[in-house]
Amino acid sequence: MRIGRVGLNAPALVVLGAGATRGASFVRDLKGPLPPLDCDFFTQAQRLGSDRKRLVDRLISNVSELFGNNFSLTMEQYLTHLEPSSAHFA
Repeated sequence: MRIGRVGLNAPALVVLGAGATRGASFVRDLKGPLPPLDCDFFTQAQRLGSDRKRLVDRLISNVSELFGNNFSLTMEQYLTHLEPSSAHFA
């Protein structure tokens, strides 16, 4: 693999995290929601198309019930909160 910017010209394995997609060239031309990041998952979810409106409305309604209408929450915080609750359903 040759990556000129970092001076790499050898066999390599490149691992990209979730944030890497925001910097990818294809994102500039992307229509609709951006690839989600933990910090703005709920903002991006609300940008999904009308075919997902019911699902997104239910998600936002649930988050608002748990954390209030003006919530500031990451996806990880939400899932961490739900994890102990899911034990009741097991």
